[in-house]
Amino acid sequence: MKKLLMIFSTMFFFQVFGQKVVINSNGTHSTIVGNGNTKTIVNPDGTHSTLVNNINTNKIIKQPFQIISAGTISVNKDLKITKFEGNVTIEGANFYFKNADSIIYHSQTSEFLIYNCADFDASGRISVKGSGPSSFIRYIITREALSNKPDDSW
Repeated sequence: MKKLLMIFSTMFFFQVFGQKVVINSNGTHSTIVGNGNTKTIVNPDGTHSTLVNNINTNKIIKQPFQIISAGTISVNKDLKITKFEGNVTIEGANFYFKNADSIIYHSQTSEFLIYNCADFDASGRISVKGSGPSSFIRYIITREALSNKPDDSW
């Protein structure tokens, strides 16, 4: 009986502590398998994603942001990223960040708060590049009105 209990305890230990689990924002769980910089994520639906240097290169992370490919993130809602370099698509606009310590995007105000970012380019509208990182950038997405006529399509 003790031997059987020991076997079940060992199996439970490896099952719980031998794998890492990602809790997705929709409540589902994904399992991370592997060690080192490259890991495989087994999604609840049986598909596999790849995690490289803790950046998911597939589409496992859904909301508030979705990683489309390595270095590219598409955002529809609020976002907070740390230590990021790459392109971000937010509400249809493209942004590039290089070595940003922290990027915070508020969807209600369409406002970026960017800390210690070496390069920041907002679809050619604003570009901050320099020899050293900026300490703080505040950028607000503005939308031009297409028409001043009221929308009566409701």
